[in-house]
Amino acid sequence: MREWREEYAKDPVGKGKERCAYLHRLTGVEPRAIFAWGFLQCVSTGLLYWSIDPNVGRELLDIAEAWLEIDP
Repeated sequence: MREWREEYAKDPVGKGKERCAYLHRLTGVEPRAIFAWGFLQCVSTGLLYWSIDPNVGRELLDIAEAWLEIDP
């Protein structure tokens, strides 16, 4: 879920739901589990990138913040 920062830029909530549903169809894994993992990865990678490239870190944290609205 976290690898498509550019796709999430305009509509992080809509694209997040879309990506989660796509991964669910591919794997059969429950959407909540996919979303929870993607959210945690966005936050942890955003925090890591904060010290490497703050712009990327901010992007990932902004996506994670927008995803707080999602209930898969």
